Amino acid sequence: MIFCNDIRTTNIFRAALCSAICITLTACHPTPPPEPIIKTVEVRIPVPTPCPAMVNRPAFADEDLPSATDIFDAARKAKIGLLQRGEYEHELEGALAACKGR
Repeated sequence: MIFCNDIRTTNIFRAALCSAICITLTACHPTPPPEPIIKTVEVRIPVPTPCPAMVNRPAFADEDLPSATDIFDAARKAKIGLLQRGEYEHELEGALAACKGR
């Protein structure tokens, strides 16, 4: 009878030990990493875009001043070149305003 009692105790001990090991392993099971949180954020960064308004640089009258024959010819070409540059600057400002308005 003592022998039979030892077998029962051993079986109960084995069952308890197996249960304890299973519970311990289940409790120590690594949890999956949390789901990443996807958040949409609007970021305002200026992006350079090509401007379709093109202004061609003209040939100015005063670019060839050394070829002027006398001082009066040089002064006349300088005055015409100054007027041409003013018109060119006006065209550039208009093109710039058209690009800003896009």
